[in-house]
Amino acid sequence: DTDVKKTATMFRQMFLGLSYEQAFLNGLNVDELAENFRYIYSLLKA
Repeated sequence: DTDVKKTATMFRQMFLGLSYEQAFLNGLNVDELAENFRYIYSLLKA
């Protein structure tokens, strides 16, 4: 079973962490962010 709260936290942390980090380095790469979200989602579907 999927822990919904933990999953939502993972999505939020991925978004906030990557957005914050990349904003200071090279700018946000939305393609990389989307790829990471799709990967997490694929783990949920498995």
